[in-house]
Amino acid sequence: MARLDPTARVRNHIEEILAEGPISFDDLVGALVSRGLELGPEPDERLDDVLGTMERIDLLSRHDSDEADDHVDLCFDRRALVDGTTWTVPITELDLASDTVPTDALGLLFMPLINEWCTLDGGDNIDIDAQDRRRQAAEALGVESGGGIAFPEGWLADHGAKAGRFLLLRLDGDVVKGHGADTAPNVSPTLIDALAGTLGPESSSTACRHAVQMLTEVFVLHPELRGTQIPPLADLIEAAGLQRDGSYLARAGFDFERERVRRRVQDVANQFEFREPEVQAYATLAIAWHGWTTKRDGVEPELLEAAAHALDLIPVATAFVDEECDPEEPERLDEMVWFGEALVDAVSGRRQAGPAWLVAQALGVAGRTDRFEEWIDTALLFDGDHVLALYDKAWFEFDRGEARKVKALLTRIGARALAHDVAILDAVLGPVRPAARRNDPCPCGSGRKYKHCHLGVDEVPLDARLTWLYRKAVWWLERRHRPEVDSMAWLRARNSAMSPSQLLEVDPLIADSVLAEGGRFDEWLAERGALLPSDEAMLAAQWALVDRSVFEVTEVRLDEGMTVRDVRTGDVVDVQERLGTHDLKVGWYLLARPLPTGTGANQFFGGITIVPDSMLDRFIELLDDEPTPAQLLLLVAEAEAPPTLSNRDGHATVFCETTWTVADPTVAAPALDEAFERGEQDGRWTWLQDGDDDAVVTMPGGRTVLGTLALDGEKLTASTNSVERADTIGQRIALLLPDAQLVEELRSDFEEIRNDQAYERYVFGEDDEPPAGMLDPTQAPPELQAVLRQQMDLYEEQWVDESIPALGGATPREALDDPTRRDDLFRLLDRMEEMDAHQSPEQRALGMRTSRLRELLGLPPDGGLRLPGR
Repeated sequence: MARLDPTARVRNHIEEILAEGPISFDDLVGALVSRGLELGPEPDERLDDVLGTMERIDLLSRHDSDEADDHVDLCFDRRALVDGTTWTVPITELDLASDTVPTDALGLLFMPLINEWCTLDGGDNIDIDAQDRRRQAAEALGVESGGGIAFPEGWLADHGAKAGRFLLLRLDGDVVKGHGADTAPNVSPTLIDALAGTLGPESSSTACRHAVQMLTEVFVLHPELRGTQIPPLADLIEAAGLQRDGSYLARAGFDFERERVRRRVQDVANQFEFREPEVQAYATLAIAWHGWTTKRDGVEPELLEAAAHALDLIPVATAFVDEECDPEEPERLDEMVWFGEALVDAVSGRRQAGPAWLVAQALGVAGRTDRFEEWIDTALLFDGDHVLALYDKAWFEFDRGEARKVKALLTRIGARALAHDVAILDAVLGPVRPAARRNDPCPCGSGRKYKHCHLGVDEVPLDARLTWLYRKAVWWLERRHRPEVDSMAWLRARNSAMSPSQLLEVDPLIADSVLAEGGRFDEWLAERGALLPSDEAMLAAQWALVDRSVFEVTEVRLDEGMTVRDVRTGDVVDVQERLGTHDLKVGWYLLARPLPTGTGANQFFGGITIVPDSMLDRFIELLDDEPTPAQLLLLVAEAEAPPTLSNRDGHATVFCETTWTVADPTVAAPALDEAFERGEQDGRWTWLQDGDDDAVVTMPGGRTVLGTLALDGEKLTASTNSVERADTIGQRIALLLPDAQLVEELRSDFEEIRNDQAYERYVFGEDDEPPAGMLDPTQAPPELQAVLRQQMDLYEEQWVDESIPALGGATPREALDDPTRRDDLFRLLDRMEEMDAHQSPEQRALGMRTSRLRELLGLPPDGGLRLPGR
């Protein structure tokens, strides 16, 4: 069997085929094979893998009958689908004043533009963040703003747009061109019939569909519409006799309200992975709630009773509260209270506990803590074993400091997820019961009754309850603002090998940034502070005044603590931190929040993040500007990002191979001699760039290798390690050899090359199944090993003189010469050497060798020069 064609080549052919229009998956496989491409023994699987690397390519399943298996997958290129088609955009005074247009006015041009698969005439792109610009213009004009997409300032007017007229936008290859028009094109009968034909019967799931989905299907199934003029969407909807609800379309008379409820239920069911009984229960609850908010007294008693029963299912009850109780909508929360009270009246006995709990949740989200607890107690009167009410009761006792009560309640619930909180309680529970009685004045002198102040905690000093106090704030945050915390976890995970949920378990900075930088700590204290023991409430008020900063470690006392200096203020702080004393070193910089313990000392809460020396200034600058949680976590993620492959120009490493045919090789060779350095081997040239003389360079004279060229008969091939260099060498060839014909451009990142090797191993090797993950390069065919080693040799030589993000943008050679960055370089080399130690000798021989990097930098190859203490 011939060598398999690489992913980059298969991808190029797919783009060429789909540029002609949609094609079935099976026909696409056949077209690739007919072009002579070698896809391996399982071409369908291979094509699936390649399509997964192409963000513009999508599939549409066309069903020719009601049989579930009777469908055809049509492949199409979202950009090519509308190439040559003109979209008509009505222009208003608001559009011109703000240089924005409504999103749906762009039709199917929106996806290519917003994903930057094409550009506007002039090279600019649209911006989805247009709300402020459009709102300000709307306020000045005294009109409603709505959503919109921003164009470059002046672009609409420069292309002939006028208020009350139209702008015609046409995709031409990868550029969108525009010009004004006084009238809109007529709606063609073919387009009307095609659009209406995408809707199913009224009782089907396709009776109401998103407008973009419908238009996409129209263009996939009706290629004759490509290249035509499309009228404004509003005109098309009216001509087709359809109704509109936001971005959704349906035939006249369709019940959009019911459809919104159906979509809402389906979205929640998918999000929470409901089973069928839970889906049905949630649907009943959602329909009853929708009826209550629209006609209240008109909701049938049977429906209210069924909705109350639905609250017996814990996943349904918690999901309903998460989705429908929004602290930003107080009037809706009032409606939820009344709805819950109606459900209480609709049932009797233990069934009333669920509705009572629902009332409590609405009151709690609204911040009405006293009534929240009253209704929790009411729910427990109806059903003393109601799990959700027990959990909320435990929450109140947890905040009050009633450790034994909380542990008893959590033990009754029995959830493993609460083990962390039980452990906190075990740490503070003492064996000795206090002498004061429950209703006596508290000995602390607060004036409150002992049971409302220090019962269960007074035998434990305040500094032993710090973890408990901090957990109270985090517990509230998880209950009140979990979506916000989850979104911050996604940002934090940007450069991490761990998932957002895994990071939430191990990195307390995520939640703490929402509490501190996000202002939620003050909100927690305002809502729950009255429940805290008085000494904890006073200490928490002090915590609210402490900002996060960057600290330099000046002294470490093993198993005791450390002394740190705030680099922004110069303040010296003593910190009680036992675990950190085993890992942190004097001179390191930490992003942290040392909170007072109430005894004159401080303790870190919310995590400790090591700040690289090279990024110290950026962290200080960000903290001085009072960052949002998102800004802080993005910078932390950037600081912990692994070194990225980039060349000396700072371009991302992409292995590019461009091939031309030349009319006369005897003419091409002298022309290449004039522009490039001829190599020792015949028909080979090197593209060099002059540079400063260095101790270690890729070529004599301080010149850097930018690429190589090979002339084999009439085939000329140029190889570079970035797209930018490939484009530049292509321009040079066009000037040197104007008759050269471009044959192919292959562009692959390092991971794609490794994946191609893995698939070849599967095809040519002895394994019955492809190995999991990426293949060890030592198992690749010999010729591929040689290519990989050659690439790594070149990269090692270039690496020492290329900008490295982990070194603050400095090159390794610059970092070595800079005392402020030298330690960062040594740490980086040490980490790389630790990774080398886990590889076999064969793997190290084909990978990036830390020992050779040390040699190129003039360091001992055995790692003899290291950081102190390592």
